[in-house]
Formats: sequence, structure tokens, C-alpha cells
Amino acid sequence: MSKRLLSFFLLGLSLLLSACAAKTTEPAQTVEAAEPTSTQRSTNLQTVAAPVDLPGCTLSSPIPTPGPTEQSLFPPSKESDWTRGPDDAAITLMVYSDFQ
Repeated sequence: MSKRLLSFFLLGLSLLLSACAAKTTEPAQTVEAAEPTSTQRSTNLQTVAAPVDLPGCTLSSPIPTPGPTEQSLFPPSKESDWTRGPDDAAITLMVYSDFQ
């Protein structure tokens, strides 16, 4: 039993040490850049007029926004609910949990 435990310990130790060893990298070979053969450049630049009527982009959400007549899935807060903050807040968070 102790030989088996010792062999697993040595195997784990060797894996740990090999994982922590420094990685040897070979230096990359340098390649000299080729010199340009021709230094003549064309100075005739043509300008292209931008189209006047650019296509517009319309943003649409995959989830439709609810209309003003739709009812909320959650009931409004009541006077008996424990609240913190102003009564006319823009966002109301309702937490249902069991404090034990």
C-alpha cells in the first residue's frame, strides 16, 4: 500500500514540476525586408463623389416594447409591502424570498 501511495505521490510531484518548468523557445529567424524596385508613384488622384442619399439604418428590437394598454405580469406594490426609497421611483424591484 505504501509503495502504491509513494508512486502516486512521485507521479503527481513530477507532473507539478514539469508544469512549472520554464518554457524554452527558439529565437525567431529574422527576414530582411525587400527594397522597393521602383520609386515612381502616380500623382493622379481621382475623387469619387459620395452618394447624396445614404441608406438609413433602422434599429428594431427582437422583443417588442409593451403598449400603454398592456397589463403588467407582476402586481403593483401595496401599502403592506416592505419598501425602501421614494414611492414614485422609476423602477421598482420586488424580491420574494424566505428569510430563515
